[in-house]
Amino acid sequence: MRFLIRLAIIGMWAFGGLSVVSADSADVRLTEKEAYILLDNLLGLSAVGNDKSADLQRYKRWADLHDKLMEQNQLNLAQMKVYLLIVFIAEEKTKVHSMEEIAEEIIPLFKRQPTVMLQAMKELPFLLPRACSQFSAHFELFGSGRDKQQFLTSYEKMITDKLGKEHATVCLTQIRAS
Repeated sequence: MRFLIRLAIIGMWAFGGLSVVSADSADVRLTEKEAYILLDNLLGLSAVGNDKSADLQRYKRWADLHDKLMEQNQLNLAQMKVYLLIVFIAEEKTKVHSMEEIAEEIIPLFKRQPTVMLQAMKELPFLLPRACSQFSAHFELFGSGRDKQQFLTSYEKMITDKLGKEHATVCLTQIRAS
């Protein structure tokens, strides 16, 4: 089993450049421990029965990783991919607290770096529906229908241009939902 976990972690490192050096040569490596935290939250590798203490420790490690990533004002492409993977895992595992926090921050993050986020979504299209679902959740929880319409007016063309028609349709449908 340990071999499979190591293989999965190596796969995550290879996947989408989760462990790369950014264009400005700053080291942005996802450590083995951080990769394990992401994998553990997706697959429940360390879940044992109903141990609330262990669940709380796992959640704290998860939250610390999210906080570490979001401390930065700008994310490079590799970091944006990790962020979108966190979004994917939070929705996949219905981590309500994380989903609410993500819903609050995802639109401001998108507005700061639309090109980087759209590039990450284009390169890893399986993350796209969950991210766009969180865009919609942002407007449901922290905005209004008018805010959503202004967002769509401002960014619909960019989303279509950067993602391509097929992926943009998926994303825009998610954003318009509810």
